[in-house]
Parts: sequence; structure tokens; C-alpha cells
Amino acid sequence: MKRPSQIKKILLHITWFNATNVYSNYRSSHYAKYGGGDVPMMRLMTKTKEKKGAGYLETAIIILSSMLVIALAVKLYPVFIIKDQLNTLAIQALREAQLEGKVEIDYSHIAEVTVKPDTVKWEADTIGQDRVQFGEEILVTFTKQVDIGFFEFGSFPINLTSKATGKSEVYWK
Repeated sequence: MKRPSQIKKILLHITWFNATNVYSNYRSSHYAKYGGGDVPMMRLMTKTKEKKGAGYLETAIIILSSMLVIALAVKLYPVFIIKDQLNTLAIQALREAQLEGKVEIDYSHIAEVTVKPDTVKWEADTIGQDRVQFGEEILVTFTKQVDIGFFEFGSFPINLTSKATGKSEVYWK
């Protein structure tokens, strides 16, 4: 009968054998698919298993740099959301201007749901004060300034611009 310490050693050898087989199978399939190179995840795992100080240092640097990339993504993601909302506002305001046949329309009920722009510019050949004849082009431009400051490192304001173009659908007599 085998002692418990021998059983643990046998189980450890069996586990190590299975792990190396899985790794070698994965590695050979990786070579077949991608034509050489090392498997990045296994390279990172070997760095964490090293007993030298360099492995610990490289692992710490990798983790620190990945956290900085994640922090940058968290700060930049809202800018893309605001840009999309500005595009949506421009398209919806233009559609209302097309249906009314006017520029300088009230778009505040749309801006409550999306985003409030800093400046609005309407361009069209108007009849009278703000009416646009059937078939004439209407151009609306919304701009908004957004700050993409990276925590304590500074403030970086950028201007987001959204344009929409369409034709008036109202005939004025």
C-alpha cells in the first residue's frame, strides 16, 4: 500500500503530465495555424512562475500598463457616446426642419433626451425670415466642446461636430 505522500507525488506528476500535454497540443496547433512564434498566454504564465526578480518585475509592468490602458478607455468612452448623441440630435432636428420647411426650429425637446450642443448653425436659402422652399437644401451643424482630461494629468478639450443635410418638404406660396 502506498503512503499519502507518495499518492500526492503521483497525482502531482499526473497533473503536470496532463498540463504539459495540453500545452504541447495547443502549441503544435498554434504552430500549424500561425506558422511559429510563442503562445502569448503561456509566455506570461512562465514569467509569473519564474523565481528570478526579472519575472516579477515584468509581470508588474504588464499589469500596470494594462491598468493604464483600461483607465484611458474609461475616460475616452463617454466621448464616443456624446458624439453619437450629437449625430442623433442633428439628424432628428434636420428631419423636423424638413417637415416644417423652416430653419431655426425649436429642438429643445430632442436635446433633453440626447445632449445639449454649445453652438448650432443653420444654412439654407430662405424665403422671408426662416422659411425654406420645397426642394431647397438645409444644412444643420451642431458643435459641442468635451473635456477628455486624464485624471490629474491635465485637461484636453476637443470640439465635436455633427452635420446633417436634407431638403425641405414644404411648398410655400
